[in-house]
Amino acid sequence: MVGLEKIMGKRVDKGLHTYQTLGDLMIEFEGLGDFKDYKRILDLRTAVTITEFESEGVKYKREVFISAPDNIIVVKLTA
Repeated sequence: MVGLEKIMGKRVDKGLHTYQTLGDLMIEFEGLGDFKDYKRILDLRTAVTITEFESEGVKYKREVFISAPDNIIVVKLTA
């Protein structure tokens, strides 16, 4: 496991730059055709990002929540 000191940023003035990318999560879905009604939402109150779209008559929804203090990433996929 990588120590926290390896991913926190460099000290600048009175704080740290903590919003640095640690990595990318790539989720691939096979068999999706043309997309329509694509939208992205960021709810600042709940810290949840939502992606919605429709493909071949199926409505897809992806919800993501990340909590640094709890050290967790939650992804909910629905169709």
